[in-house]
Amino acid sequence: MVKILRWTRTLAALWLVLFLSACQLNAAISPTETPTPTSIPTETPIPATPTPEPLRAIWVSADQGESAQQVASVVQRLAEETGLQFESIQTLDVNQINDAMRVIIVKAPDMDMGVLASAHPAIQFVAITDANLQSTANLSIINTNAKQILFAGGYLSMILSHDWRAVGLIAIDTPIGTDAAWAFFNGGGYFCGRCSPIVPPYVQFPLLVNLPAATDAAAWENGYQAIESNLFNVAFIDGKITNPEVYNRMAQRGLMLLGSGIPPAGLENVWAATIQEDIAGTLEKIWPDLAAGKSVGSLNAALQLTHVNAALVGEGKIQAFDQMADELMQGLISTDYQPLN
Repeated sequence: MVKILRWTRTLAALWLVLFLSACQLNAAISPTETPTPTSIPTETPIPATPTPEPLRAIWVSADQGESAQQVASVVQRLAEETGLQFESIQTLDVNQINDAMRVIIVKAPDMDMGVLASAHPAIQFVAITDANLQSTANLSIINTNAKQILFAGGYLSMILSHDWRAVGLIAIDTPIGTDAAWAFFNGGGYFCGRCSPIVPPYVQFPLLVNLPAATDAAAWENGYQAIESNLFNVAFIDGKITNPEVYNRMAQRGLMLLGSGIPPAGLENVWAATIQEDIAGTLEKIWPDLAAGKSVGSLNAALQLTHVNAALVGEGKIQAFDQMADELMQGLISTDYQPLN
């Protein structure tokens, strides 16, 4: 009896243990509540800051010839020396102009530069032109003037000639027409007054042959022969005359030659010098003002001698020419003076 009681108690205890274990197991595997995820606010993206355009100097020229390229290279050097990037374009799109373009140089502009300058006061504009433009606080004018070149041609012809006996072959069919011949004549008179020779024939030099630029070489030579008795020793040839045969025929007559164009090959021994406008030198002179945001107003393009034959043109003659050219650039000499009869 005692034994049965013990087994009964043991069995009861075992059932209790099993019951409690099952409750704990059920409690352990009972589902739990799913936690609510924490919402992270989304930040509004900050737009990227645009990269500013580099500050630039712009050279605008439809002319892509050698002289224009030389000017462009000088502008590029000047720009880079002052921390500006350089850009060369053939046409200026007014819709793309912005203040990053600190200096804009336009050769022979066919647009209203005054309006452009007024619309973009932070930009320094430079117009290289023979048109009658008015400078402003941010528009500088470099005046190109064919009469100045011809005036200088007459002046240098008188310096180089013996007894003033110089002749000018001047094209008459250019925009300045008959003023071209007067400019050459007045340049000679600026140096020597009436330019009357010591020995006969007594005429007032320099003399002129005026024909259209494209006239054939024979006609130019005939014009020269009509006045050849005046014993010329120097001939100036207008650069508008491009036929090499004209140059060669004048050289064959034993004349010293000079002009405003590039001489044909083979005439180096008789070619004294070429007179040209120095656009690059003029820009270099005014660049510090332009880079500082200042207009230089209106000024004449400087003149220079190129293709100089040192055997024919001495240093003293070059200095005399340079002094006259500087005064011409400053507007101190008028090319329109009419000589006394």
